[in-house]
Amino acid sequence: GVATAGELAEAFGRDAWAARRAALLPEKPSAVEQAAASVRALFLRPFSDSSLPKGAGLDMPLRRAQYFVDRGDFVKAAEELESLQPHVKAKVVKWIEDARRRGVAEQALRLVRSHAAALLS
Repeated sequence: GVATAGELAEAFGRDAWAARRAALLPEKPSAVEQAAASVRALFLRPFSDSSLPKGAGLDMPLRRAQYFVDRGDFVKAAEELESLQPHVKAKVVKWIEDARRRGVAEQALRLVRSHAAALLS
C-alpha cells in the first residue's frame, strides 16, 4: 500500500534522526565512535525552519527535507535526501521509496480526477 502523509511524517522523524547520527560518523565507525555519535545526537536541536534552509553542510539535505515534509511535499523531500552520503542515505532509503510511491499515487489520482472532470463536462 501507499503510506499516508501522517505515516510518512512520523517515519521521517525516526529515520532523519538515524541519518543525522550516521552523518556524525565516518563511513566505517568503531564502537567508540558510534557511542560518541549517539551522545552527540542527543544534543542536536530538532529542525524547525520557517523558510527553506540554504547552504552546505552534513545535515543541510536533512534540514531541507524536513522543511518539505512539514509542508506535505514528500517528493521534494525525497529529492533532497538523494544527495546524502551513501552511508547516511542508507538510513532513509526506505523512506525515500515510500515517499516516491506516494508521489506516484497522488499524481495518478490527479490524472483520474482530471479525466473524470473532462468526461463530465
